Amino acid sequence: MKHSYTLTREGDATVVRRRMEYELKFGPIGKLMDAIMVRKKWDAGIKGFFAGLKHYVETGRGPSATV
Repeated sequence: MKHSYTLTREGDATVVRRRMEYELKFGPIGKLMDAIMVRKKWDAGIKGFFAGLKHYVETGRGPSATV
């Protein structure tokens, strides 16, 4: 797996872009699993990470704990 991040200044903001390259094992079954489940889970996790990072940078506070 390869992934990279690019930070670009746009006005008073910073735009963060990510690029991921990966290939699951198991040939066609891996591709199907990626399309059905894996990519969506990874995207949701990464979006959650960036939302938390944005919140921290803008407020200086981490996310509130949820139980």
